[in-house]
Amino acid sequence: MGRHALVGRSRWWTPLRVVLLFAVVVLALGWLGKAACLQEYRTEDGALALDWRNDRQYVAMCYSDTVPLYGLEGLADDAVPYRDAWYETGADGSRTARYMEYPVVTGGFQYLNAQLTDGWQWLAQRLPLPTALDVVVYFDVTAIWLAAAWLVVVWAVVMLRPERPWDAALVALSPLVAVHAFTNFDTLTVALATGALLALRRDRPVWAGVLLGIGGAAKLYPLLILLPVLLVGWRRRDDGGLSRAAWTIGAAVLAWVAVNLPVALAWPRGWAEFFLLNRTRPADPDSIWYSLYWFTGWSGFDGPLGDGQSPTVLNAVTAVLMVLAFAAIAALALRAPRPPALAELAFLTVAAFLLLNKVWSPQYSLWLVPLAVLALPRWRLLLAWMAVDALVWVPRMYQYLGVANKGLPPEPFLVTVLVRDAVVVALCVLVVRQVLRPGTAPGRDPEPVWPVGPRTSRPVPPAVAASPVTVPARGGRRRRDGGSGAGSGRRGSGATRADGRAGAPAPWPSRATRPRHDPADGPAAPPPRGVTCAAAPGPVRRPAGCDDRSMADDVVVPDRVQQRLRERVEAALTTLPPSERRAASEADRAGKRAAAVTLTLMPVPGATGAGRLAEEVAFVLTRRARSLRAHSGQWALPGGRLDPGETAEQAGRREVSEEIGLELGPDRVLGLLDDYPTRSGYVITPVVLWAGGAGEPTPNPDEVAELYRPPLAEIDREPRFLTIPESDAPVIQVPLFDRYVHAPTGAVLHQFREVVLHGRATRVAHLEQPVFAWR
Repeated sequence: MGRHALVGRSRWWTPLRVVLLFAVVVLALGWLGKAACLQEYRTEDGALALDWRNDRQYVAMCYSDTVPLYGLEGLADDAVPYRDAWYETGADGSRTARYMEYPVVTGGFQYLNAQLTDGWQWLAQRLPLPTALDVVVYFDVTAIWLAAAWLVVVWAVVMLRPERPWDAALVALSPLVAVHAFTNFDTLTVALATGALLALRRDRPVWAGVLLGIGGAAKLYPLLILLPVLLVGWRRRDDGGLSRAAWTIGAAVLAWVAVNLPVALAWPRGWAEFFLLNRTRPADPDSIWYSLYWFTGWSGFDGPLGDGQSPTVLNAVTAVLMVLAFAAIAALALRAPRPPALAELAFLTVAAFLLLNKVWSPQYSLWLVPLAVLALPRWRLLLAWMAVDALVWVPRMYQYLGVANKGLPPEPFLVTVLVRDAVVVALCVLVVRQVLRPGTAPGRDPEPVWPVGPRTSRPVPPAVAASPVTVPARGGRRRRDGGSGAGSGRRGSGATRADGRAGAPAPWPSRATRPRHDPADGPAAPPPRGVTCAAAPGPVRRPAGCDDRSMADDVVVPDRVQQRLRERVEAALTTLPPSERRAASEADRAGKRAAAVTLTLMPVPGATGAGRLAEEVAFVLTRRARSLRAHSGQWALPGGRLDPGETAEQAGRREVSEEIGLELGPDRVLGLLDDYPTRSGYVITPVVLWAGGAGEPTPNPDEVAELYRPPLAEIDREPRFLTIPESDAPVIQVPLFDRYVHAPTGAVLHQFREVVLHGRATRVAHLEQPVFAWR
């Protein structure tokens, strides 16, 4: 991943595959760390037994709950969880019936692995398959599932923030994964919760709720995320947020009930074991309460407890403190200057639960890993926390040995617990500061999880202008089906991802490309500020806020106003005169193909010519047709490759004609911006065109699915610049609506904004693209 590495530019070594490889390596190391506890030896009677002699599980720090639970909970004897009991003998010789102590999904997961173990051993008796003790095979079968679950977590984080794959690398390389991926069954729950975040990002609130409900039936913490979902939904209620939150919460509750109800009805006593255990267990050594008792000598809220006696007062205190903490998080979400990111609130909610709870098993820290990376993507801070948290395992294991067996006293372990808690509190403080002062959040998108825009009867495009401008790497002059997209023609210099990758929400598409609104779908959402509603013949869907008259430029904006606006743009472009425009050198063009991308301008209906250019002039943005073979559904500025003998101006006008049906003569060219050499092997020339008065755009259905005309005010925002280890040049991110646009698209839009709207001869060719565009 160094600055000269080819990762991201190779067809095979994409960022996703590299990050998954990192995860596989760390998971393999995690399995090797537990392998010392899988050793076998022969007893005096010649039988094979698991070698946990001399407290090997603590000395080698390889302990895993999966090993003792296999025998303890009757899985080795084909016991059915929640139906079949096992018995625990007390100090007075009494016997108490015990059942599977985990929630239903985790209990079923253990039972499934036990059955797979029996099946493997049956096959090993008949086929030349590797085998070992049942418990060893059971651990390995479980480990395969747990490893696959963590790979899902890593994949989901990449999909949530593809413009920053190194964040997902932090999830993959986490020291907590190496230590605790196979300590218990929590990676399964984390995969369900993170998958729910991805489903929500893709505007699938029902699926998000189902995954959260199933995750809550595996471990409790996914249900905690429902509070942030409600808070973000309320803050974004004008954008369909409450509808999304309601669907998510409702689906989560129904999924949780659907999973739990059959078991609760069939075996109510066994099903209630999880709740009984959590009510009666005292403060765990990993909790802040235990450290408080130990270092102060205080006997606790309940005093000395007998066997099976519930710490009633402690339970009440932790419950009240959690309610107060959640209320504080709700107040923070409601008072924040802008809607907080879902990951921020989810991190605070889960962290508060762990800090105040009377139990913090070491593997619970895995719950925070993807949330922390999405909420606070700061490598040094998060690695420091993860390292400290992972190191808690060392004194924890050695204090179990006891001082008499060359172990450690409890104090070193409890001190590391307090240090871990302090670091988590510090992370929470930073997240709160970030929520209250969002401009101080480096490397953070406005919202990597919550979908943007109102819900519709069909999936809402999660992003516009998501990735850098892409240009076709191969392809012919023209496809027979009329497409000229990336990979098969010249379209693509303005193409951008439509899969949620760091993009902006789509403004309302033109009337020419949407069906008439069906009242059964609910009220039509209003178009964003300044977005025009283009006229077209035939049935159309008219978004709320469009008037009944034709919205054609020729009708709404008089010729004299259009001429005035055009002259103002031309005058502004003189800030970058042709003699000073940066044309790509021969060295820059070596091995690269020429392409053009257009900023096609037209007046906003109702413009007077005397207002701000940013509010009276719009630019054309399109969405590529789904029928195209390559890059279908992506957002684009009209443009593409130059044909032999063409100039950039000619190519730009031709592409505008082919894509949106506007015939623009040479007199429509207002000027050029600086050439931009891309990492994908092209030199892009931005061409500024005036399309006002040329008629209404008529998108070519073979190439364009939807037409958009946002005002220039949408790009009149300060960009931010990120540093990456692969390059000395800064990566530009231009805000567009509620997302960010990278170079080259971001560079083109930024220079246009600087030159035309602010009269600054800003240069952008030196600005870097994100690594995922290096291909």
